[in-house]
Amino acid sequence: MPNPSVSQDVLVQLKGAEAINNGQPSLHALCFAALRVRAGETVVHIGTGTGYYTAILGVLTGSEGRVEGYEIEQDLANASLVRTHGAYLRRALEPEGVFVFGDERPDRVGYVPDDRRIFADLTAARARAAVAAGIALQGEPEPVAEVHELTVPGPGGPLPARTYRPATAVDVDGPGQADRAALPVLVYFHGGGFVLGDLDLADRPCRALANATGAVVASVRYRKATEAPFPAAVLDAQAAASWFAEHADELGGDPTRIGVAGDGTGATLAAVVTQRARECGDPVLALQLLICPAVDFAGQWRSRAEYLAGGPLSSADLAWFTRHYLPGQCDLADPRLSPLRAGDLTGLPPAIVVTAGHDPLRDEGQAYAAALRRADVPVLDCRNETMAHGFLAMAGAVDHAATVLAAIGDRAREVFATAVSATR
Repeated sequence: MPNPSVSQDVLVQLKGAEAINNGQPSLHALCFAALRVRAGETVVHIGTGTGYYTAILGVLTGSEGRVEGYEIEQDLANASLVRTHGAYLRRALEPEGVFVFGDERPDRVGYVPDDRRIFADLTAARARAAVAAGIALQGEPEPVAEVHELTVPGPGGPLPARTYRPATAVDVDGPGQADRAALPVLVYFHGGGFVLGDLDLADRPCRALANATGAVVASVRYRKATEAPFPAAVLDAQAAASWFAEHADELGGDPTRIGVAGDGTGATLAAVVTQRARECGDPVLALQLLICPAVDFAGQWRSRAEYLAGGPLSSADLAWFTRHYLPGQCDLADPRLSPLRAGDLTGLPPAIVVTAGHDPLRDEGQAYAAALRRADVPVLDCRNETMAHGFLAMAGAVDHAATVLAAIGDRAREVFATAVSATR
């Protein structure tokens, strides 16, 4: 344990039993990003698997601060003993402060400085700043052939967007095609609970997605709560998908091969846009990619009960996002919010549904994949039992992310190639 005379600024307290999942930082690594270590500070990890986690923390702190690790025995990582040892550490670390994420009841040790709390305790502005720190976990940005900034018309005004043409811009018809061949277009909606996220946070994942799928990825910044509550994000997403389908050829894209994609609540938007497009025939979509989707705000799901607090996303965080996004009395079963509640899922395009085992959204995502399959929609049900919410955007820290991205890319290319055949 640390010497009481050592002055530290931040304590990261992990319960060892939850800290490691098959060698991947699936439960907690994204939470580290919220620390936003400042010059001269030291991050301390106390728990089991210390060597592994201090390496992850080192990625986040870079040259700004120091990282120290203190191993404790597995049997010390239960709640009562953590309180005991935490109390000792608090005395050693005060008055600089203690960071504890997860359960923050009064009988727990420590306090959390205002700018370092989990989402449920933050204002929207401070939560956005904390999430932006997660870019450190995304790995180096992949090179792509082209990146363009643009705006697209939305119902509430212009929407900032960014397009990515893959590094090897060769059409799915096969080798030998010209670099300017018309490629599929995948309209991407970032996650963030309808409150957080922007084009910069989605930049590296979109680069990787473009290269994996061979598609032009069009990332859209839709309006956020609380400034623009439900259904503003839905209306923006619909408008953006329609615009990119109509203008695909201007971007070097193929208007007959349009898909939508999203992560978290961005996947909610992608699922809703897919359903609405089927109803009105605009745009005609070839693919829906749903990564850790939130698809049922009205249900009672076991996974939401399992992850009430702690981890990259908790049910407490979901409740915070919902309070910001939904104005007054809102029907949680509205399919524009809960696409799993839609009465008819037939006729939707092929789907890729990615879920994570340690995610409060796990069960509803898997239920949506099953419901699509029952409706005769082709589905790649990609389950990742040892991962947590947001893992696919943590390629710099989670090796498994590359495996899943490759599987997504293979399936997307297959679906888009079939769409080519169907239109010729």
